Amino acid sequence: YLKIEGSSERISVKKSLRSDDNIAIAAGTDGDLNMYHNGTNSFLENWNGDLYIRNNSDDKDVILQSDDGSGGTTEYFRLDGSSVRTHYSKDIGLADSTNLYLGAGDDLRLVHISGSNYVYGYNGPLYIGAVSTDQDIFFRINDNGADLTAIQIDGSDVGRVILPNDNQKLTIGA
Repeated sequence: YLKIEGSSERISVKKSLRSDDNIAIAAGTDGDLNMYHNGTNSFLENWNGDLYIRNNSDDKDVILQSDDGSGGTTEYFRLDGSSVRTHYSKDIGLADSTNLYLGAGDDLRLVHISGSNYVYGYNGPLYIGAVSTDQDIFFRINDNGADLTAIQIDGSDVGRVILPNDNQKLTIGA
């Protein structure tokens, strides 16, 4: 079951290794890394320094999976080694008043605060655009339960702004 190999300086475990509940499998001189199960939940705890999770296999991924709510498992998050991208396979939920920062200097911020939604650009201009040829940009609102386009910018006729709703007015100034 257990083989101590002096020439390769290795201990080989030839059968499943199991520790009882609340008994940690520890690594490090001072037992700084612990893995254990408490009878209900499982834990991987680091008590000193940073915790790295690394896949050294060429062009392979790190995949986080969990229960999908119907008895199976599904991917929620993947670090894709071949495309050098981070993929989120399910929705990302941020609590109210929690910011999503983008850019090396946190130059773009999205946040939902107390029923209002904000997009802030902190460095340089803020562009909203359509990259595909001749595609329009739509600004949408909910008017008494109906989703309506309030403003449409025509991508095939640059500069043309459309106010598509009946009796809609464009007011300039206060």
